[in-house]
Amino acid sequence: MRRFLIGALLTALLAYPMLFYAHKYAVPWTGMNDFRSYHAMVLNPLDFDAVRAPFAMRQIPTLIARAILELGLIYPNDIWFEQHATQGGATYSKDVFFALMFGSFLGMVGTGGLLYMAAARLDGERARLLSPYGLLAVGLLLLAGTTLFYTLAPLTEGWSWFLLLEIVVLSRRDDRWRWVALPLLMLAIFERELLPLVIAIIATAELLAGWTEVGADRRRYLLALLGTSLLSLFTYWLLRGVVLPLWEVDQRQISPIFWARYLLLNWRRLIEFEFVQGVFFKLNVFLLWAAAAAAALRQGLPRQDTAFLAALALSATTILLIAVGSAGDRGSDRLVAILTPLFVLSLVELLHRLNGADPRGD
Repeated sequence: MRRFLIGALLTALLAYPMLFYAHKYAVPWTGMNDFRSYHAMVLNPLDFDAVRAPFAMRQIPTLIARAILELGLIYPNDIWFEQHATQGGATYSKDVFFALMFGSFLGMVGTGGLLYMAAARLDGERARLLSPYGLLAVGLLLLAGTTLFYTLAPLTEGWSWFLLLEIVVLSRRDDRWRWVALPLLMLAIFERELLPLVIAIIATAELLAGWTEVGADRRRYLLALLGTSLLSLFTYWLLRGVVLPLWEVDQRQISPIFWARYLLLNWRRLIEFEFVQGVFFKLNVFLLWAAAAAAALRQGLPRQDTAFLAALALSATTILLIAVGSAGDRGSDRLVAILTPLFVLSLVELLHRLNGADPRGD
């Protein structure tokens, strides 16, 4: 807990100027149009009919923003958003704008705490006031190109980061606390529907790589983790496709058949310079990770570590293809950015190994 609090405090102190800047000058109509839906959800909490189904499912960040409003945690400042608050004949509240942005900031602070705690274990038994690896992890998180663009924004990314990293950190434990990851997986569909998919890929990769190497207890846990991930995805599909009203335009988001057809007809889009530039411009940490992973693989890695790298690469590729396949390629980098804290943690572990140490800190 001490390490978590240190990391969270460091993240808050270092990221506050970024929050101030984003709040002062951000205008959501330049790449953050989803704000329209989240604005309506904050004003109509738990009303699944307030907006279209893909947004209506993301109740966690909007409920947090609503709590911020109710508590009066509003920063009274003259901001650029006020000059652009009216769009399409509707006027949007600057208080809701701040509540969503501050809520995502809190999620990022929690993510920083988890990252610091997870990375600090690489120090081993050495007692330090501040962990060098923890500081590196927090710094990389804040310098990630997606942080300022998508996380310090009136969107949902902050709590997606926190929930995904929390599930992964819990799943690495060998005590009873690891089982908390299972209910969190079921809850994840009300934050971001892609989170259970990522966990399913990670669990499958570890199972395939270490079926004969890990103990029976670990295998049972991984099977439970995989099964819960699949159940969570099925529950999401059931709610999206059956229970909630499904607009025709949203059918493509839950239809693998549509994805495959669209990709077959538009595969050239994946190699166009404009698309490649747009996707990778903000994914600087991902490119650093790729370089470190290549260097570590040349040196040789245990099968379990290689499996985690493969799971991250497959997760990013799958999300990218889903984003393009659902005809939403303009926001592809934003969806891949959900993986940022996992890539940061993996990058720090790779750098630790390349520095000549066991990534488990032993």
